[in-house]
Amino acid sequence: MKNPKEISRAYLAWVAICVIWGTTYLAIRIGVKDLPPMLFTGFRWIIAGPLLMLVLLLRGYKLPKADEYKHLIIIGILLLGITNGLVVVAEKWIPSGLTALLISTLPFWVVFLEWIISGFNKVNRLIILGLILGFAGIAVIFIDDIQYLLDPKNLIGITLITIAMISWAGGSLYSKRITFSTAPLMSASFQMVFAGIAQTII
Repeated sequence: MKNPKEISRAYLAWVAICVIWGTTYLAIRIGVKDLPPMLFTGFRWIIAGPLLMLVLLLRGYKLPKADEYKHLIIIGILLLGITNGLVVVAEKWIPSGLTALLISTLPFWVVFLEWIISGFNKVNRLIILGLILGFAGIAVIFIDDIQYLLDPKNLIGITLITIAMISWAGGSLYSKRITFSTAPLMSASFQMVFAGIAQTII
């Protein structure tokens, strides 16, 4: 029988994900009203990355090896720099609900790129069915925002989100093929810093 404390922590983590992740795009939509999009998101990573890094160093985590930094830069820019940056920019044109709906297409892009990289293998009916059911669930939640897909005014935002999802899929597949000696959280902190620097410069 599972420990009641572990079950409580699992539910608490689930609630945190629902609240924090679920309100991300609304928070972005509010933020871009007053701040330049790239500066807004760049500052966030520049603050969050070093803070996470400091906590990890205090807990005894090791820094990445010298030959790993080039991979961290590539992954950081693909996953956070381009993807997050374009999502934030896109929300100057489109509603947060439509943003969430478009971002739910990410699994399609991951499977599509993996399918190409693998030589047009690794895709079966169960994978396709899972993708369709997952997207259908998101579409039901954001049913009121589907109408915005046909609005020409949203074309720029939709295009930016699409590019962002392709970048995220590419970064995910790239990172899957790289083995790091450092802990995932430490790698993530450096990715935040590199992405934040790139976005702030832009």
